[in-house]
Amino acid sequence: MSISWDDEAIEQERLHERVARRMARDIVSGRLQEGDIVPPAELIAQKFAVSRTVGREVLQALSAAGLIDVKHGRKSTVAPAKEWRFLEDLVQQAISREQLAGSLAADLYEVRRLVEIAATEMCATRASDEQLDHILSLAQRMHDEAEDDEDEPLDLRRRVTEDLEFHGAIAEGSGNLVLARLVADVRRELVPTWAVDQLDLSEVRDVHDAHLTIAKALRDRDVAAARSEMARHLDWSIGTTLRRALSEEQLETVDDRWRPDWRTTKKPRQR
Repeated sequence: MSISWDDEAIEQERLHERVARRMARDIVSGRLQEGDIVPPAELIAQKFAVSRTVGREVLQALSAAGLIDVKHGRKSTVAPAKEWRFLEDLVQQAISREQLAGSLAADLYEVRRLVEIAATEMCATRASDEQLDHILSLAQRMHDEAEDDEDEPLDLRRRVTEDLEFHGAIAEGSGNLVLARLVADVRRELVPTWAVDQLDLSEVRDVHDAHLTIAKALRDRDVAAARSEMARHLDWSIGTTLRRALSEEQLETVDDRWRPDWRTTKKPRQR
């Protein structure tokens, strides 16, 4: 039995995905706004020098992601943001490439705060001892490495990877597979906005202190303490990220979405 490699089909698939990503970015960024007419397949084919088949596949992909409304016999239009399927790869990629508009960043960070605090509470009661030991070991390792990095440049990629691993382990410890997947998807979406490259060593150490405090509360199965420390950590992280990752104009659009203390809450380091 042999496999038939259809090079043309592969190339066609790549073409429609590439064009769909371009148009998705225009929608997510607001360059194409709600209600705007979306070019038909024929015009898409002309603009991007592709076939009409590819043009139709582009519209199908955008429709499947909830980015456009397609009605038979009528022109397709840009769908309202409330209809976007934010967990679809096409939408996530577009948002990531566009670095997230201010109000959308606020929406996602609100979701992150809700789901991660819920996951932390569940983890404190549902996770196995082995899972809690693993979470504590991750936090302790990050903490110790940060303390030893006085004369070393910050490895930002490693910091992001370790942060994802720590919070992911807590989500998995919740015992809820859907919640764990949601936490992972939301955090992946927000990575491009993280201001980790603007944190100094003292702030990195503050983050890892917070991780260690959360991990110890989880290991003690202290639900109230774990929830409180995670909320404090997220409040500071979210405020710091929004303040540093967004422009002043974008901050104005989300300012009334956040309590002022969310931007300043920071537990002093305990040596």
